[in-house]
Amino acid sequence: MAMATVELGERRARIATVLAFIIAPVVPVAVMGSLTPPQPGEWVTFFGIGAIVYFFAATYMLIVGLPAYHFFMKRNLMRWWTVPIVGIFAGTLIGCGYRVPFYPDRYQSGMIQGIGCGLAGLVFSVIWRLGQKSA
Repeated sequence: MAMATVELGERRARIATVLAFIIAPVVPVAVMGSLTPPQPGEWVTFFGIGAIVYFFAATYMLIVGLPAYHFFMKRNLMRWWTVPIVGIFAGTLIGCGYRVPFYPDRYQSGMIQGIGCGLAGLVFSVIWRLGQKSA
């Protein structure tokens, strides 16, 4: 009976981690979308661009977030505030990094991207933490 409870807890933790990696990239899409709501009749374009932004956010989360996740897990540093901080710094760095050289007047959108990534980190932390509780 005890072995089944441990397996159930491990399975729950894995499922929560996978769900966190799938759901958290929605947050930057929602943040950016809420700042530029569509005009009437532009909903198809709005959701199409949202899907493209989600793809890039999910890819970014795998490239930056997965190594950060493994780093924190290995060193037992996984806290509710560590992942959002990584999201804020990495999101701002990358957001400003590809905007400032070409569009120096749009550095604010890089900082907004950092905020969106920080919120994504917070969502990831909450979902991950819910999976860590015993069944």
